[in-house]
Amino acid sequence: MNEKVINNYSKIKPTFFIVPILFLIIIFINLYVKDSLSIGKYVENQKEHFYMLNSLLSQFPYIDNFNELGDALIHH
Repeated sequence: MNEKVINNYSKIKPTFFIVPILFLIIIFINLYVKDSLSIGKYVENQKEHFYMLNSLLSQFPYIDNFNELGDALIHH
């Protein structure tokens, strides 16, 4: 099995990681520009998006337990 894993990993080219790394850099720069690298500022900047998303999703009653699922994922 170890040989199979090594063979699979050897097929991955380093260029495969360029897009995810660029995506993470863009996220970091966006958070830095909005001064959201601290917890308090991050929460403050996300409130507007949370309320907008919550009001949009409240139209769909079958997604009622969406917050509870997230709460369970965070607390465990």
